[in-house]
Amino acid sequence: ESRTLYAGLNHICMDWEPFMLPYRAGQFFVGATLAMYPGPNGPTKTEMGQIRAFDLTTGKAKWTKWEKFAAWGGTLYTKGGLVWYNTLDGHIKALDNANGKELWKFKMPSGGIGSPMTYSHKGKQYVGSMYGVGGWPGVGLVFDLTDPSAGLGAVGAFKELQHHTNMGGGLMVFSL
Repeated sequence: ESRTLYAGLNHICMDWEPFMLPYRAGQFFVGATLAMYPGPNGPTKTEMGQIRAFDLTTGKAKWTKWEKFAAWGGTLYTKGGLVWYNTLDGHIKALDNANGKELWKFKMPSGGIGSPMTYSHKGKQYVGSMYGVGGWPGVGLVFDLTDPSAGLGAVGAFKELQHHTNMGGGLMVFSL
C-alpha cells in the first residue's frame, strides 16, 4: 500500500586491530581488538542508529529518523499509516509513515531489540513488544564491563546505554 520499506539501520564505525591468537575449540575466537563508535554523518555526530524509509519504486530514501543508539530491531507498518519500532534506550515509538515525524512514544522498563507486532481481538487492534536489552549492546550492562574493547568493542560503543535503560525483560501490549 505505501510502497515503502521501513528499516532500522546501524550507523557504527569500527577499528579492527588483528593479533595472533591460537585457536581453542569451544572458545569465542576473533583474533582482533575492536573499537566501535558512531559514524560521522549523524546530525550531532553521536547517533548510532536510524529508521529510514525507502521508496520501493525509486529506491531513494524518503526520510530518516536518527536515534542515539543502533536500531537493532525491525519495524512494523500498520494500515493507519504508523511505523512502529523499539529503541535500545527503552522506547517503543510510532512515526508518521509519510514524513517520519514522531507521533507517540512510551518508555519501557528496558531496551528493545526485537520488532513490535500487531494483532486484533474482538475488533480492536493491539501493538505488542518484547523488551529486554541484550546481545552485544547489553553485554556491558549484564557483566558490568568497563574495558571499551570488551564484547568485541560493544562495551565502548554502548557505554552510555547504562544511563538510559535497565536489565530485565517482559512484554507490553497497547490498544490502538
